[in-house]
This record gives sequence, structure tokens and C-alpha cells, in this order.
Amino acid sequence: MNRLMMFLLGTLLVGGCAGSPAWSSMRISSTETEAKLNNQKIMNLTIGQPRNEVLDIMGPPAKREAYQLENQRVVEFLFYRTSGWSATDDGDKDYQFTPFAFKENKLVGWGRNYYDNVVRIAIEATTK
Repeated sequence: MNRLMMFLLGTLLVGGCAGSPAWSSMRISSTETEAKLNNQKIMNLTIGQPRNEVLDIMGPPAKREAYQLENQRVVEFLFYRTSGWSATDDGDKDYQFTPFAFKENKLVGWGRNYYDNVVRIAIEATTK
């Protein structure tokens, strides 16, 4: 009986940590630190830089997407965290990441507006 009670108590304690204020505070702090570091790294990037150089500077992306444009060229987006969680966030949001666009393995632009325009063009091209 004591073993069962200890197991249940341990499970409750471990399971309760994910929603605890301490866990949330640590997650906010770690995402803010990551965002600050990435924002500093961005200052070392220039349009036309090869993809491998960008990866050397920025490190691995948080996520990636690729779209085929109407001229059969592909644009690839690598996303890096540039904004941390706030106390009201319940997870990662698109606005917390900056997309970096690559065509033919060269950096051609970055930012949410650039991403939105390219994706809109890609969608229009596939629906025509």
C-alpha cells in the first residue's frame, strides 16, 4: 500500500510540474534568451548570403517550409524564434518566429511581410 501511495504521489508531483508557475517562468525565460540571441545573430546576415553560411551563423531552424512558385522555382523558409513567450502565451505562435527565405540556396529576404507575399503569390499561382 505504501508503495502504491508513493507512486501515485510521485506521478502527481511530476505531472503537475508542466502547468506550474515555475515551469512557465522557466519556459518564458528560455524563449526570451533564445529570441535575444537570434536577434543579435540576424545583424550578421546579408541578402545574397549562401544558405550554409546563414545556417552557420543562425544554427538549426525551429521549423521550415518550402513553396514552388509559378516559374517552377522553389522558395524555402527557415524559421527562427525572435520573440519569447509571454505570461499569456499557451505555446508557440507564428509571430514569435521570423521566416528567412532562400531561392537557389541564397538568402533573398526575411520577415513576416516577405513571407506573406511569397506564400500569397505561390497560392495564387496554384489556383490559376
